[in-house]
Amino acid sequence: MLNVCLPPSLPPFVSSDGNSATGREVAMIDRVAKRVGVPVGWNAQPAWGTSPDPVDWGVRPESCDLLAGGIIVNAETQGLMQVLPYARTGWAQLTTGAAPKHLAVLTNHWCLAADDAFAWADGQSLDFLAYPSAVEALAALRSGERDSVLALRDEVTWLHAQVPGSSTREIGGLPKLTLALGMWKNNITLKREVLSVIPALPRP
Repeated sequence: MLNVCLPPSLPPFVSSDGNSATGREVAMIDRVAKRVGVPVGWNAQPAWGTSPDPVDWGVRPESCDLLAGGIIVNAETQGLMQVLPYARTGWAQLTTGAAPKHLAVLTNHWCLAADDAFAWADGQSLDFLAYPSAVEALAALRSGERDSVLALRDEVTWLHAQVPGSSTREIGGLPKLTLALGMWKNNITLKREVLSVIPALPRP
C-alpha cells in the first residue's frame, strides 16, 4: 500500500472522502502507484493546517509515505520533509463584477505566507477576509458575501469554471511559488518513481 496523507478538500489539487480521491496531485500519485504496483491508501486528515505543528494534524512519518495538498516549497517545509517540486505558480484574481469591493483571500496552503497577499489587498482598498479553502470561497461568491477572490492561479482557474460570468486576471508584484509533493523518508526507490511521473521544472 502507498499511504498518502492529504487534506480532505483542497481543489483542484486534492479532494478525498477517505476512501477515494480526485485532483491534480491525485492523478500524479495514481500514476506512481501503478508504476510501483500497489494500491493507494488515502489518509485524509481533517485537522490539516489547523495548527503550526503537522503532528497536531495527525500527519506523522508512520501515517504516510507521501504527502499531497498544494505544499509550498520554502525553508520550513524543506526542513520537515523531502519536497518533490512539480510546478511553479503565481497569483490571480477572480471577480464577479466590474468594481469588486469584497475580497476573499485564500490562505490555505501549507507554509503559504499570506502577508504579501494581505498587503496587496490592503493596497487596493478592498474589504478582505481570509478563507481556508476554495470551496468556502466559492460559497461566499455564490451567496454574494464576496465578489472577488485572490488566490494561486490554479485555484482561481478552478473557481472560474464554477462561477459563470466571472473574469480573471494575473496579479503581478506578488512572489511566485513552487508546489510540491512531500516525502517523510528518503526512500530512494519511491523518490525515483515519483520523479518519473511529475513534471521536471526548469532551473530558475
